[in-house]
Amino acid sequence: MKKQLLFGTLFLTIAIQNSIGGPIDPLRVGDYLPVVITQRVLNVEGSLVNLSSFKGKYVILDFWATYCAPCVAMFPSDDSLQKEHGRDVQFVAVTDQKMSVVQNFLSHYKKNGEISFPFIVEDTTLSSLFPHTYIPHYVWINKEGKIIGITDGSQVNKENIDQLSKGQLPKFVEKDDSINTSYDIEKDPVFQNSGYTNAFSDSLFYQSSISGYRRGFLNQITHSEDRIAATDISIEALYAFSVGKFQKEFIYPNRFIANVSDSTLKDIITGYCPGKGYTTSDPEIVAWQRKYSFCYELHTPSKMSSEDKYQLMVDDLNRYFGPLYHIKGAMEERSMQCLVIRRTSDIDKIKYVSGKKKIASDSYSVEIHGGHVRDLMSKLLQNYQLTYPVLDETGYSGPIDLELFCKLSDLKALNKELAKFDLEIDLVPRTMKMVVVSDLP
Repeated sequence: MKKQLLFGTLFLTIAIQNSIGGPIDPLRVGDYLPVVITQRVLNVEGSLVNLSSFKGKYVILDFWATYCAPCVAMFPSDDSLQKEHGRDVQFVAVTDQKMSVVQNFLSHYKKNGEISFPFIVEDTTLSSLFPHTYIPHYVWINKEGKIIGITDGSQVNKENIDQLSKGQLPKFVEKDDSINTSYDIEKDPVFQNSGYTNAFSDSLFYQSSISGYRRGFLNQITHSEDRIAATDISIEALYAFSVGKFQKEFIYPNRFIANVSDSTLKDIITGYCPGKGYTTSDPEIVAWQRKYSFCYELHTPSKMSSEDKYQLMVDDLNRYFGPLYHIKGAMEERSMQCLVIRRTSDIDKIKYVSGKKKIASDSYSVEIHGGHVRDLMSKLLQNYQLTYPVLDETGYSGPIDLELFCKLSDLKALNKELAKFDLEIDLVPRTMKMVVVSDLP
């Protein structure tokens, strides 16, 4: 009889031992699961599931989120491995997102593909037991409840699962997720000035610094009235933010051009690991990106205009990377293929009438109530669903009601959904501003 998968509100009880109680200590490879927790779960049969029911199997916890495109991209292979090795292996997806959000995602995902393992939702305990910064994040547990691996998605492959099925322990590449959690980029200096105990001393009027990758920092950037700070980001990202003056439209790769003759230099600029790609699910890619990641900090008088601060950052980058790589960054107008959103009639089918306030999306849906067309554009670009720049030519300035349910990277399916609102998205040439890094003359 064909197995029926349910989306009801169930509970997953993970049976592990702890006679003391109190705060949860993070677990490492070699530890055993120590506490008893109960979590809500989807996509299982029955009303109660206990980890002890997986006795005799290897359990693989997959920490993910609906907004994480690399996480969702892992599901087809995870599901295939689950079906092939179901007698020996049990995948369990884990997220802290609300049940309703995951239910909505699964209902749309299942229109495009199958998925056969349980989903723990609204989790707090497992993420405390296995703290992490980046997702997807996988925890491997053997048949006795011992943690045998903590990895990224690159280790979840047929070779390793085959080894488990044969009773062999794969040689996992452990995920390096070490982050300096006490560091706050919004207020803490990236660099300590040798002449000052604090880089923001009242006697320091101007300072800028550049370094390479610094272990323990997130890849992030921030700016305030007297400071710009960035940690562990690519050359592309540094130029995108500075040349683009921190405007959101320029942070996506489809608004950046590496116009350099050397293909290896282009990879260095963009963070593309040769022969591998961009995703952080591979140790070689992580190593490459760290080798070519940079930290930057600019401290200025608070009265300096934002325009001047951004230009100072561009000048700093050009002064450093110019001699190093013989490149410069600037804003240029280019003729590009773009995806243009247009109205197909004068009938207003997106007028905001619901009274709801919601802007949300994942790889298979967009819901906008009380937002604007610019929010639709942002959601279509989120997690790089679409690889071309997206322009708004609707001429519509008011708030909208709109719900799209399809694979957002599928233009044919997307247009079918947009047609319900007398909208279309089409690939056409346009002249637009682009952040360009070019060879020096």
